[in-house]
Amino acid sequence: AGRMAPLIAKYFSGDEWQGIGDYAERERRVEALVKTHDLRIFFSDYGNCLIRTNPLDSRCQQAAGAASWDAVTPNYAVKSPGICSGCGAFAIDASHLPFWVRRDTELSSVLAGAEANGHSREFFVLKQRVAQARKIIKLVIESADD
Repeated sequence: AGRMAPLIAKYFSGDEWQGIGDYAERERRVEALVKTHDLRIFFSDYGNCLIRTNPLDSRCQQAAGAASWDAVTPNYAVKSPGICSGCGAFAIDASHLPFWVRRDTELSSVLAGAEANGHSREFFVLKQRVAQARKIIKLVIESADD
């Protein structure tokens, strides 16, 4: 899932990837592809950054005013789940689901407490983060079903 998902799905649906039943062989081919094209993947609990594939659409580099073809690593000063989740270089899979479920659970609990005390208007950003987490959870689950 994520904005990189269609590109990844399109690439790996090519003829050269069909009929590979052996997991070790598939892993070997992916490793060769990554090394050949120097596709560094930056891993996090909430998703993976493939910034080298799309550096101009990097939201963290845009936020820092540094987006360019040379900006091929995430900008850790501004990188966050909220920024990354809408980035053109971001991909999420089922391994990231625990982060998003935990985020939904924890933030929903805080939000429920605020609402119980009549302070829900002051937690607009928190509401947005809960909605984002739920959207991503749904997206990952739907992607896994495909």
